[in-house]
Amino acid sequence: MFRYFLVCILLLSTQLQQGWTLSTGDLTPQHSAETIRRTKSAEIYKYMNLSANPCDDFYQYACGNFATHNPVTEEKPVVAIGEILSEKMNARIKGELQTDYATDTKAHKNVKNFFKSCIKIQHSLDAEYSQSLKNILSHFGEMPLLAGDLWREENFHWFETLAQMMYRSGQEMLLHVIVLPDFSDNTINRVVMGEPRLPMQTPEIYIGEAFAQDRENIIEFSKYYLQNYLDINETMATQLAWEMLNFEISLAHGMDDPKAGHQPAELFTLMSIDEVQQKYRDMGDLKKFIYDALGNNTIKEVYAQIDYLDHIREVLKKTPKRVVANYLFFSYLADYFVEPKTSDPEIIDYCLEKSKTYFYKVMDNMVYSKYMPANTKMVLYQIWRELKTTFQDILYSPRLDWIRSDTKHQAIDKLKSMKLRILSYEHPKDVEDVVRVQLSDQDFVQNVDAIRRVKGDMARAKLNEPPQAMQLGAESSATPYYNPMENIIYMPVGFLQPYYSWSTDFPSAYNFAFLGFFVAHELVHGFDNSGRNFDAKGNARDWWDPTTNQVFLERSKCFMKQYRDLVYFGHHLPEMPSQAENIADGGGVRLAYEAYMNWYRKHGHNEAGLMFPDLIHYTNSQLFFVCYAQIWCSNYAEAYIANQLADTHTPNQLRDIGPLANFDEFAKAFNCPMGTYMNPANKCMIY
Repeated sequence: MFRYFLVCILLLSTQLQQGWTLSTGDLTPQHSAETIRRTKSAEIYKYMNLSANPCDDFYQYACGNFATHNPVTEEKPVVAIGEILSEKMNARIKGELQTDYATDTKAHKNVKNFFKSCIKIQHSLDAEYSQSLKNILSHFGEMPLLAGDLWREENFHWFETLAQMMYRSGQEMLLHVIVLPDFSDNTINRVVMGEPRLPMQTPEIYIGEAFAQDRENIIEFSKYYLQNYLDINETMATQLAWEMLNFEISLAHGMDDPKAGHQPAELFTLMSIDEVQQKYRDMGDLKKFIYDALGNNTIKEVYAQIDYLDHIREVLKKTPKRVVANYLFFSYLADYFVEPKTSDPEIIDYCLEKSKTYFYKVMDNMVYSKYMPANTKMVLYQIWRELKTTFQDILYSPRLDWIRSDTKHQAIDKLKSMKLRILSYEHPKDVEDVVRVQLSDQDFVQNVDAIRRVKGDMARAKLNEPPQAMQLGAESSATPYYNPMENIIYMPVGFLQPYYSWSTDFPSAYNFAFLGFFVAHELVHGFDNSGRNFDAKGNARDWWDPTTNQVFLERSKCFMKQYRDLVYFGHHLPEMPSQAENIADGGGVRLAYEAYMNWYRKHGHNEAGLMFPDLIHYTNSQLFFVCYAQIWCSNYAEAYIANQLADTHTPNQLRDIGPLANFDEFAKAFNCPMGTYMNPANKCMIY
């Protein structure tokens, strides 16, 4: 019967698709609702592999033909929803950057001037550019590789040089000193000192065997910059590149593993500045370092990342001062370095990414104000209200009776206080750093320097301003995220592009499965093993009673074992103490599905004509799960498999399989017998 059902769909869909060549990327609001649905329907259908049994491997069923239609290339080694959204967003941003309007604000003009200066420098990477880089470094003394035999080790103190660099630019190197709201009381500011963000982001890339090629790439780039921009011969450039990378690797060995899910209270200790000075007196004058970096000598207390500071103390003892000095000076230049490109399209793409480093807010707003449909907010907040109501019902339901009533009441208070915001950057304060500078379309190096000086000024000013939570992850401009210190979910503009993540012309099953899932995923982050350590006001506080807490930990262990047993391209998933992402995936798809079904029971009668023509024989439940599964359709070049395994998120295709295999409603929808791969007897669930 099931095979007959598939044959019927196959025949019907083949007939419907004949001659249909329009793609989702071609759609505009000018197309008819029927055309929009037919186009999306054809795309969903062509990615499916109906010869696969949905109960054996739902990823193959929903996405089995995705790679065929989206091959990887050397220029495009990864094809997935994030990359597709970014590509579409970038195309729109490029159009804006390359067009001057009479209505351009100062912020818009500055961004466009920076973009133009980046394109110009690509054609003039000459002696004048090299001298400009050396002039930048001259603000901080002498770099050993440039001073040669004239450099004096006894005159170099890492903390003095680093403090000057931080003061001027706010840049993180070796360690960071930043101002953040207190983890336990976000009404006051604190100075936080700890590990920096390294260029390759995660410690595993510096340490893991699978990332040897990434490290080789860093060496090649460093050698190129040293030879061509700082006039160092190849032999010396090779030696210096390895010395600096090995130093950075030694730093990475002392950094926190993001997979561990450590909380601020586990990583940072509140100490008086005199205690910091006394404990680390053999490292140098850290009290002076903090005062100089922030331009303030009234600081009394610091949140210190003790484990990392202990580690770098030992690293600095073993590392020649010359290596540390070269590392600091070279790292400071990173933002000024330009990776040479040859073709005009490559130059434009490169300068777009370079511009995003500083101006993602303005660029996102350009797209939001011009391209986002007027009903974007309406659709998003309609889904948000349904998700909040549904999750509140879940919290009250018998299936969460393992949460004691006093803890449940605090969870509901947190849910009610939780907010959703679109990162449209419409407030003038969002771009105040951009309008404080005057950027030209001629001098790239001076533009970067001006921007960094403003950022340094703003970083120091935070000490005397009302506390502002760090906008975690916003730089990506494509991925939603939950900030536990604000109890706010942020939805970037790049993720709200119509016809990819939603449309009022689509059946609501799609909107809830895509947009609804990602919002639900972030909502559940507020109650995962990390987010649950923050209360309704965003303060780090243990509000879980001991009994409920123990049950939560036991249920988390189920996810640890289950995901450890999953296999990705022949590799078992690595041990991951923090199951935050898997908990959010599992709880998110349940919540999005239940919210959709609740909505459909009330409003489904209004959707009589909203059907995907290729998928008319699917039930509402089945359609939801197919649309959800296609979020994770992806194609990765073999070299990127290790990156997937190193991520705190499970690899894409297993983000389809894992959550759905734990969900009874999925098994019911596709009649999967107990004991099949997609309907195992032992399931993991928290929410």
